[in-house]
Amino acid sequence: MIGSLSFAAPLVLVALAVLPVLWLLLRAVPQAPKRTRFPGLFFLRQLRNREETPSRTPWPLLLLRMLALAGLIIGLAGPRLHAPEETGGTGPVLVVLDDGWPAADTWQLRRTALAAIAAETADTDRQIWVLTTTPLETSRQEEALRGPMTPEDLSRYADSVSPRALAPERGETIPLLRELSQSFDGSGDIRWLSDGVYTGSDLPERQFANRLGELGRVSIYREQLDAVQPGVQALTSIAYRADRLEAVVTLSEPAQADLSGTLNVSARDGRLLQQASFTVAEGATTTRTDIDLPLTLRNEIGAVRIAGERSAGAVQLADASSRRSLVGIAGSGEQLSGTLLDGSFYIRQALAPYALFTDGTIGDLAASDATVIFLDDIGRLRPGDAEALGQWVEDGGVLIRFAGPTLADVAQDASRAAESELLPVPLRGGGRAFGGALTWEEPQSLGGFAEDSPFGDMEIDPEIVVRRQILARPGADTAERSWAYLADGTPLVTARPRGEGMLVLFHVTASPSWSELPVSGLFVEMLRRLTALSVTEAASLDPDQTFAPYRVLDGFGTLTDPADTAEPITAAQASEGASADMLPGLYGSPDTPLAVNAVTAQTSLGPLAAIGAYGNARPRLYQERQPVTLARWFFIAAILLVIAEMLYTMLLQNKLIPGLKRAGTAAIILAACAITISPTGDAMAQERPPIDRKAIESALNTRLAYVITGDREIDTLSDAGLRGLSFELARRTALEPADPVGITLATDDLSLYPMLYWPVTATTPVPAEDVLARIEAFMANGGLIVFDTRDGERVIGNSQTPEGLALRNILELMNVPPLEPMPSGHVLGRSFYLMDDLPGRSDQGPVWVEAQGAVGNLNDGVTPIIIGGRDWAAAWAVDQYQRPLRPMGPGGYRQRELAFRAGINMAMVALTGNYKVDQLQAEALLEQLGEEADQ
Repeated sequence: MIGSLSFAAPLVLVALAVLPVLWLLLRAVPQAPKRTRFPGLFFLRQLRNREETPSRTPWPLLLLRMLALAGLIIGLAGPRLHAPEETGGTGPVLVVLDDGWPAADTWQLRRTALAAIAAETADTDRQIWVLTTTPLETSRQEEALRGPMTPEDLSRYADSVSPRALAPERGETIPLLRELSQSFDGSGDIRWLSDGVYTGSDLPERQFANRLGELGRVSIYREQLDAVQPGVQALTSIAYRADRLEAVVTLSEPAQADLSGTLNVSARDGRLLQQASFTVAEGATTTRTDIDLPLTLRNEIGAVRIAGERSAGAVQLADASSRRSLVGIAGSGEQLSGTLLDGSFYIRQALAPYALFTDGTIGDLAASDATVIFLDDIGRLRPGDAEALGQWVEDGGVLIRFAGPTLADVAQDASRAAESELLPVPLRGGGRAFGGALTWEEPQSLGGFAEDSPFGDMEIDPEIVVRRQILARPGADTAERSWAYLADGTPLVTARPRGEGMLVLFHVTASPSWSELPVSGLFVEMLRRLTALSVTEAASLDPDQTFAPYRVLDGFGTLTDPADTAEPITAAQASEGASADMLPGLYGSPDTPLAVNAVTAQTSLGPLAAIGAYGNARPRLYQERQPVTLARWFFIAAILLVIAEMLYTMLLQNKLIPGLKRAGTAAIILAACAITISPTGDAMAQERPPIDRKAIESALNTRLAYVITGDREIDTLSDAGLRGLSFELARRTALEPADPVGITLATDDLSLYPMLYWPVTATTPVPAEDVLARIEAFMANGGLIVFDTRDGERVIGNSQTPEGLALRNILELMNVPPLEPMPSGHVLGRSFYLMDDLPGRSDQGPVWVEAQGAVGNLNDGVTPIIIGGRDWAAAWAVDQYQRPLRPMGPGGYRQRELAFRAGINMAMVALTGNYKVDQLQAEALLEQLGEEADQ
């Protein structure tokens, strides 16, 4: 092998050594003499014969003959580019396949390598075994070692094998390697298709590598031959803070330069909620990224994933533990509910964007699903309420109390033991004003926050003053339990744990009557952080509670249906992490699932090369390019050289172009031959394929397009629907579209079509990554894609249909902009007809469009996506006589007319954008112009 050039039969090249001998022989043999009639031959016959030296063959002729013969010999040797390296082994072959999630993002490299090994051993009788390193279920552990198999079996296996959502556990396969000791006596050919990563202890990895070395010569496949590999990216954890989401991205290899990426936060229904960028500094392996997300959206999180990474390790699933808190508020009967004098008003205003609220009696709130309860100046508790509230706190609830005249009055009564148990510190009884509350002539300012409290990193607002407070009894416990204090050191906020929950007391009122705190931004932040202390639903699960598999992750990070053999799990098992018998995914009910992730904060990632696991293994490069055979080009060159030799011989014999000088003609012939046989492979590789007829016609005529699903009935209906819509567009508008066309997303040029209709079926597969990139580019460059699940009449409540699940699987892997139900006054309802909705054959379910004012909007406010289940194509579908093909149901003719109007509005938005928005705002624009004219 010379670089990427190799030969199928290199021994044939030995024949090149004969060329110098042939050169000497041909040089010694003169060329055939020319015959010329000469009348004076009679006189020459009288001359005496002398010894003459024969003429030699000209060197250009010899060169052409040698080159032709060399081309023939090299062609017979079978030259190839990018051919797999020959190992020269004759023993059995063991293919070790790392089939865990670290290999998923570059899985095609493994399939190509398996196919190359099958091709390499195709003409031999070598036995082949395949060992996978990812653990299998207990009932399938014997399937980890397959063989012996034939090259044909290996080729079929390469087409069907897929990565699993677990990390390899190579040490667990050592017993299987011992079983191969009899077949592999040290002469085996070991091909390790490595992912380059270890996720546990390094000792089993080294033991595994040593065991491989005992079986034979080890060749390890790598993405790069140098020591530094690209590495694997994993999302090891997501943590929910009071006002943000904290994500940790980990690399298996130190970053060689600053590495940037994007995190996609999606809802359980597939909507993109937020995007955030992250950067791993040069030389680092981990980074923490904050994602600003209101609690209202945090409750809807379904998954967070690294954009562009297709592996289960790049995904973190969210479960009920991320749901926002349900806040209960109880106030005293003396307060004026809902007014500016009511403390609960300020609590609601502070937490409105981040929590749900419920009202009721203390007993009702303690029995509800509330995770946080506020008591606004409530002092005396009924025995039953105090007992229920105490048990609720011990079970994980957060009780936040505010001071006031009522609580100050109770503080004087030392006999109120029940109330004291529900306070973080004992309060001082008696005193001026109202029994234990201290009144100053000059207000006090804030002094600071305890560093180990949730407020530790907050800054003091110097404008906040406190005029009254309830004092705590001095003592060591009071100092330890103080989370916030005033300038004179007296506590402002105290707290202590009780059971699994927390007791918190603000020593001022929730209204501004005692202090400026409730009308400050600091108050909002303090309540948000306290609300985040609530114990989530997942934390209080019964360890023995069982959860049936709902959706499981595959190796590529896609949620799929579980296998029929999947077993239920318990909450205790889920806390231990994923395993062969408990795949990563969602378990339990769809509304409150329990998430099991492929990687956790305890997962360690490291390069195998760094721990010496490769030993003396010979590195090999994963083949990204198919072998190219060059033999035919050498044969063609040899033929051309033979033709050139014949022409030159005829020239020397004056039979080709009589009258031309030999030297000049010879130079011309040699130059022409040199140009003819010069390498042309690169130029041919750069030739563009011819443009197909469909693309030419679509470029010359405006056409609507639909995605070919492979279902003949659906594709026929889509074609008929767009034909009907095109007819109505030509009849009612200035647009005259040509016949619609069905397209294949992977091959057709999407940029030729303004609007793309995609009917999603239950069996619609998730497109490949390059196809998803084409779809994203289509939307980013002004295209409008209409996803139609056609399930509007079948959706009940928040249930998911098979079509909806298929669409969600697609959107989870795409950079879809934030979506919202189509609002009133949207440009889709104004582009041609005035409408408030986009009905189809059905008008059930929302129609989703890009959220107005979405960050990163590239199309000047024009939505690039429409999602609905309205079955629009069925409403538009007509036959060749313009007769409807499908009935409309309750709406009848009027429903069909509205559906056509909706389709015309969609087409107009796809073609003209948002110019109608300016007309909707014409009055405001005219007023602005008038103001500018007055100035």
